[in-house]
Amino acid sequence: MTTKIDPKGGVTRYLQLYAALSQELADGNIDPGALMPSEPSLVRKYRVSRTTVRRALARLESEGKIVRRRGSGTFAAHRPESPLHPEERVSQVRQLDTHWVETPALVQKSMQGFGPSCLMSRSLRLIHGQPFALATSYVAAPEPPSSGKAPASSRAPPKGMINRTTQPAAELAASTEQIVTAVGADAFTASQLGIPAGTPLLQVRRLYYDAHHCPLEYEDVRYRADLFELRMVMTKDGQTSTG
Repeated sequence: MTTKIDPKGGVTRYLQLYAALSQELADGNIDPGALMPSEPSLVRKYRVSRTTVRRALARLESEGKIVRRRGSGTFAAHRPESPLHPEERVSQVRQLDTHWVETPALVQKSMQGFGPSCLMSRSLRLIHGQPFALATSYVAAPEPPSSGKAPASSRAPPKGMINRTTQPAAELAASTEQIVTAVGADAFTASQLGIPAGTPLLQVRRLYYDAHHCPLEYEDVRYRADLFELRMVMTKDGQTSTG
């Protein structure tokens, strides 16, 4: 089934075409090393201009997803390893920053009782040195930081937050809500993941609560769609596992 390019969809045509071709490559509909459709055939298939096709292909080439060979054509690049489940391969976390912030409106709206201030932490997740996800977490404070002390960015977490900052919220939480959607990479995320701004990403938001349904943490992870796949297994007893 051909993805239709919507001129009124709010996303530029070349980005829509880029996303469609990226998905074809990620799904294996175009085999590694196989000859890509020609520019004229893409123009006819997606009903876009040749300029749009060239911009989309140029972006795919810059990301190493396709290879252009003068006189031979354009080919799908060979991928050295599967993009699925990066956590199963050698991975590492690079901490970017941690400091006090005013709780963002979206977090307060999503988790009632979060409080006016929280500890924000950002980290980069990598596979063999290649960034594949940017994670931003907001840890609920048991009480607002005192304004009479040192600047928020230099204060250590209060006693009640020590466990939350050293132990994953998933281990402390009694319940978790997960929201999955697609977003375009903003300038900061794009710079950290080494991709062009506007690149489609998989956004996973996880809301962690304790046994009394009090908020523990709001986590927002932006994954590169070409290096990550989310799988969920649901059973008849209502249990769900995510990987």
